[in-house]
Amino acid sequence: MTTMTLPSVRGLVKTSAARAVSWSRADRLIGAVTGLRHRPLVLGYHRVVEDFAASVESAIPANLTSIRMLEQQLDWVGRRFRFVTLDELGERVERRDAEPVAAVTFDDGYRDVYEVAFPVLSRKGIPAAVFVITEMVGTLRPPRCDRLYVLVARAFSRRPSARAMLAGLIEKLELHAADGRGFALPETALATTVHLLRTFPRVAIERIIESLETEVDVPGDVTRRMLPMTWDMLAAMKAAGTVIGSHTRRHLLLPLEQPDVIADELSGARAEIERRLGGTVRHFAYPDGQFNRASAAAVAAAGYRFAFTTCSYRDPEFPLLTHPRLMLWERASLGASGEFSPAIMSCLAHGVFEVVRRCEHEHRG
Repeated sequence: MTTMTLPSVRGLVKTSAARAVSWSRADRLIGAVTGLRHRPLVLGYHRVVEDFAASVESAIPANLTSIRMLEQQLDWVGRRFRFVTLDELGERVERRDAEPVAAVTFDDGYRDVYEVAFPVLSRKGIPAAVFVITEMVGTLRPPRCDRLYVLVARAFSRRPSARAMLAGLIEKLELHAADGRGFALPETALATTVHLLRTFPRVAIERIIESLETEVDVPGDVTRRMLPMTWDMLAAMKAAGTVIGSHTRRHLLLPLEQPDVIADELSGARAEIERRLGGTVRHFAYPDGQFNRASAAAVAAAGYRFAFTTCSYRDPEFPLLTHPRLMLWERASLGASGEFSPAIMSCLAHGVFEVVRRCEHEHRG
């Protein structure tokens, strides 16, 4: 007789609760109370891969969605919402149109979005938007967060003293948290990566990566799987109706940077996309969903009309520049059986879990 593990118990409780809420239609009631039911649904993804299990060992798990799961999630949404372009969605937000519409977005501009997701979207007739890191487009290197994660993960898997090595490296580089806080490394590679990215500004992260590259070997095929798109790929998607938006020049977490750096990231990225692809860039997505009132004001000053986050918090002074998204990945909508759960997807879409889960970012600072 096998013993049920703690994760499966949690999954069973979550699935059972989601089914009860969905069956009683309480998810719609909660959505009405929170306001999410009358707000356009914006889905957020990162990478789309053929096989999640084959990719997860060398990539940030929450960035991955298999093609099978993507289709299941989109099909569920498509039966309840009308998919629209991000431009149309923005216009409906301005008019406060209550029609149930949804938009699909992808952050960072990974090449597998073009190679794997784009054909699926085209076949289903679903429009999409891609938020690109302009200095990464057409290069042969992954985004900074992926480079850091791969290095940290390989260090953790191959060195019993990886945390001590990283702590010593940070001390040797004389790095300090952007807000002056003390610094302590978490227990896992993923938690450590997230903690580093949310603690140090870009220059410090680059120094950490450079130092780790002298300590840890990374096979070339690992990084090749997470390369960004080229400008030609983006042009082809744009010609097919995809909206191309900005995700800054270098994927900086705006609240950690100085005002002049933020202004350059926002204006530079917008100008580069317009120069390369033509048209006007109206849409922006905050890297890691991190923003505060000062960064939202900077987004407005840079000329963007709409901006998107990764949580449900909306700044009352900048409602069009802090539009929530539902960020999805392979395991976001799984039930206790390990398969796609319509009940959990319904609770996600109606913001049920947001009622009990506090946003991990501080947006009012």
